[in-house]
Amino acid sequence: MKTGKKRSLKAGDLIRDPSDGAIALVLGPGWVGMEEEVQTWRVLWSHHDKPTEIDAEALPAGLVTLVNRA
Repeated sequence: MKTGKKRSLKAGDLIRDPSDGAIALVLGPGWVGMEEEVQTWRVLWSHHDKPTEIDAEALPAGLVTLVNRA
C-alpha cells in the first residue's frame, strides 16, 4: 500500500548499492543546484576513504536502497 509520503534520506541513515552490495552512511545534505534544483547527499561508502555525493533521486529511482533509518 502506497501512502504517498515521499521518502528522503537523513544523516545517520544506512543505504546499500544493490549493484555491488556496498553500504554507505549518510552524512547529511549536500547542495541544491539553483537552475535545475538538484539536491545531493554526502555519503561515506564502505569501499571509499572519503565522502562522496549522490543525487537525492537515487533512493526513489531504486539506485540505492534504505537499509536502516537513523
